[in-house]
Amino acid sequence: MTRLCVKLTAVLLAVALAAGGAAASDMRLRWDKVSLTTSTKPPALKDFGIGYDPKRNNLLAFGGRGPLDSTWRFDIDAGSWSKVADSGTKPDKRFSMIAGVDHKRDRFLVAMGEQTKSLFFNDVWALNLTSLTWSKVATKGTPPRTRYGAVGGVFVFESDYLVVSHGFEKDRYKDSFALRLSDDTWINTTPHGDGDDIPFARCLSGGVAADKSRLVMFGGCGSGGWGPCPAQDTWLLRFQQGTTATPSRTHAAWRKLGTCARPKTFPAMAISPGNVAGSDAPTSVVSHIVSLGGQSRPYSNGDAGEISILDLATEEWTIVNPYAPNGAPSHLSGHQMAYVSRGNTTHMNAGDYVLVFGGGTDDVWKLSVDTSQPIDAVGCPFIFDLRALHAVLMLLSWGFLLPIGATVARFYKHWQPKGRWFAIHRPMQMTGVILSLGGFICAMLMVQLNKFSALPHAIFGSIVFLFGTLQPVNAYFRPHKHEGQPVERKRLIWEYIHKYCGRLALLLGLINPIQGLFYIGAHISIIVLYCIWVAAVVLFYVYKTIQGEPDSSPVAQWVNMHTVGEKDN
Repeated sequence: MTRLCVKLTAVLLAVALAAGGAAASDMRLRWDKVSLTTSTKPPALKDFGIGYDPKRNNLLAFGGRGPLDSTWRFDIDAGSWSKVADSGTKPDKRFSMIAGVDHKRDRFLVAMGEQTKSLFFNDVWALNLTSLTWSKVATKGTPPRTRYGAVGGVFVFESDYLVVSHGFEKDRYKDSFALRLSDDTWINTTPHGDGDDIPFARCLSGGVAADKSRLVMFGGCGSGGWGPCPAQDTWLLRFQQGTTATPSRTHAAWRKLGTCARPKTFPAMAISPGNVAGSDAPTSVVSHIVSLGGQSRPYSNGDAGEISILDLATEEWTIVNPYAPNGAPSHLSGHQMAYVSRGNTTHMNAGDYVLVFGGGTDDVWKLSVDTSQPIDAVGCPFIFDLRALHAVLMLLSWGFLLPIGATVARFYKHWQPKGRWFAIHRPMQMTGVILSLGGFICAMLMVQLNKFSALPHAIFGSIVFLFGTLQPVNAYFRPHKHEGQPVERKRLIWEYIHKYCGRLALLLGLINPIQGLFYIGAHISIIVLYCIWVAAVVLFYVYKTIQGEPDSSPVAQWVNMHTVGEKDN
């Protein structure tokens, strides 16, 4: 029986292995560390807001983990940092916010964010880039719910909307909003539909507001049953269809793109340098997006400085190691990237680049195009889908092995030769518990421990695993029956605890995978077949109990306390 279970497990695990082929890309990039001309600089910021001011060729940074409420400006031409707007009215301390520069109205915007686990924001603040003073934006319309870990920003060249999507407060969100910057009015742009049409609720994703009202979102954390954590999928949200349409729920639509980049939380993303393929012809149509860093636990983070490039034409990723003659950024998380258009407010040019800052370091790095160097492409990584692996292990354990083993113990102790039922019961229960342990480890790798209460599936799963793990433990310490002696009271009490705790665990364990199958988007035929199996097990159990099989009622157990027991070691 155990060998059969192992073979079946090996076959089913194959469905949890995902692989891909590397997409072609001729983007040749290089890393260079930016030399600073002064010793003044911000601390090693994480999860702060960043924006690029094309009129002054400056970077702006606000807030960060701490939390912080300081504002910094990096003069790219001079290579120097300065602290600004440090007194008077300013945004509350916060981290993990949405930020960007509205160059048409000459202001740096920050929105959303978190200060503490009980204080989140949905306000919008503007830094006047001429006077360097902060003011709170009096927005109109219904704003998004308070959140942190959202994706969004200001569209780089159009500068007409600040966009916000997904994020987290007490729950994970999958809604989307656009703030019309001409009159600071919020518009709900959550596309109609659900299921596979919209990315699952998540936070801590990478995102970039690109051209023509397009938002790209990659990775993130579903956790608590919503989806993988870290996630590997990439989505593109087009906020409007056509050149004159106003962003709205009617005009917005998500589309899923290719999967090759490593699963990530906290990745940084930006428009890629080299979008105009070496030509100085102006364009505002973004063709490539770059992503750097983030956390891939429990998967590999790849090489230091490794870049993922998304080709928006083919909708596929390529992983590359840029040329790094003087080193590359270490594995960063909580950092930010900004596309530098060298003072241009309307289009991209050859020679534009990306600056990287933060993530636990105070270094500034430059990512640029270097056509003289060969392409060092990395193949798409082989990634186990831990949700699928978790589902396979738990279905085998709580869906099949443990219920069957318990049914044998409950109704077939009369099988001959004596003890045959136990020879079947014990290996099935032991194998089931081991597979359940494997499934629970997968869940712990996917879901942060403090997020196990996010959804009923995780709560019930934790209860089932606890009860199931205790079963072989209390079975080991059971008071034994003695041949020729009456059944002792402590043996009877143990049997009640062992049997009814086990039956509760089996009932929840049978039902809980149904929720899990919905969460991972299993095909409806699989869900229906499993529901039929659960119904068959429950009906069989009820039928055999009503039929009055031996040892099936509490009264019979009480009578057995005063009868001669059989040795069942």
